[in-house]
Amino acid sequence: MHTALLGTDFRNASIELLEKISFDRDRVTSFLNRLPQDAPVKELVILSTCNRIELYYSCEDHLVADQWLKETLASFFQVDLLVLEPILYRANCEETVTHLYKVCSGVQSMVFGENEILGQVKDAYYFAKQLGTTGPYLNKLFQSAISVGKRVRDETKVGQGAYSVSSIAVDAMAEVYPDLRSKSVLVVGAGIMAERAIRKMALLEVESITVVNRTFSKAERLAQEYGVSVIPFAEFQQSVPNFDVVYLATSSKEPLLRECDFSGKLVKSTLLVDVGLPRNVSSDIESFPHIQLITIEALQEVANRTIENRKNKLSSVMAIIEKEFDNFHHWYDHRHSLSI
Repeated sequence: MHTALLGTDFRNASIELLEKISFDRDRVTSFLNRLPQDAPVKELVILSTCNRIELYYSCEDHLVADQWLKETLASFFQVDLLVLEPILYRANCEETVTHLYKVCSGVQSMVFGENEILGQVKDAYYFAKQLGTTGPYLNKLFQSAISVGKRVRDETKVGQGAYSVSSIAVDAMAEVYPDLRSKSVLVVGAGIMAERAIRKMALLEVESITVVNRTFSKAERLAQEYGVSVIPFAEFQQSVPNFDVVYLATSSKEPLLRECDFSGKLVKSTLLVDVGLPRNVSSDIESFPHIQLITIEALQEVANRTIENRKNKLSSVMAIIEKEFDNFHHWYDHRHSLSI
C-alpha cells in the first residue's frame, strides 16, 4: 500500500477554478460517502481551505488511483477534465509525507508560517476519520504531520508574530483606510477567519465592528466575547451600504453580495474584502461605482511584504521535517515488511 496526493493551490489555479472545486463539509461528506468498495483509492482525507484543495489517499497502484480520482473529481464538480488536469499537482509516497509535513508547518502557505493551517488539517483529518475513510496509513501520516506542525512552532517559533490570511486582510483594510480605527466594519461569518479578523481589529481599537451570521447564536457569541455589535442575517444585505468596510469569510455556495444589492442604495464608498471560497462577492460588483473589492489573490501582494523576516527559519523547520520523515519511513518499512 502507498500514500499519495492529488491537489492544487493558489500558486497553480486561479480563484475562479479554486472555487469551482472547493469542498465544504456537505461536499466532503457527499464525496467520501460515494466511494465504492472497489475504488482504487483505499483511504482518503480531503483538505480544502481558501488557498488549497488537496486529496490525500492510500492505494495499491498510483497510476490507476490518480486517473480514477481525477475523473471522479471532474464528474463530481462537473468540470471538464481538460480544464482540471493542468492545475493539479501530485505526489507519491515520500513526496506526499514531506509535502503534508510542510503544509502543517506553514511553509507552504500563502502567508509563510501562518498558524491557521494546522487547525484546518486537524479538522480535515478528524472529519474523514469520523466518516470512516482513514486507515492505518493515513492515520499514521496525519497524526505524525500534526505532531510535526506543533513541534515546528514550539522549537523554531516560525509562527511567532505570523500573519494569517485574516490578519493580512485587516492590513489591507488599513492600507485603504489609514484611519481604519474610525471606520465602521461589518464582519460576515462567525468561523475562525471571522474571529481572527475581529480580534485583530479590536487590538487596533477599531471603534465600530458589527458581526452577522446565518446562525445568530454564533454571531452573538463573538459579539459578547469581543464587545462588538450584532445584527440578524435577515438585515445583512440591506445594511451593507451603511458600512465603510465589509469583510466576508463564509463558505456559502452562492455569492452573498451581487451588484443588484447595491443598485440605488449606495451613498458612500464601500470596501469589500472577500476571503471566502467559493467567493462571497459576485465578480459583477467590481465594475460598480464606489465599490473597491479585495480578494484572496490581491492579498497575496500584501502577504509577500510580511514574510521575508521569517523565511530565515526555514532551514530549522526542514531539519525537523527530515528527522520526522525518517521516523515515518522507518514505521512504513516495518509495516510493509509485515504485510509481505
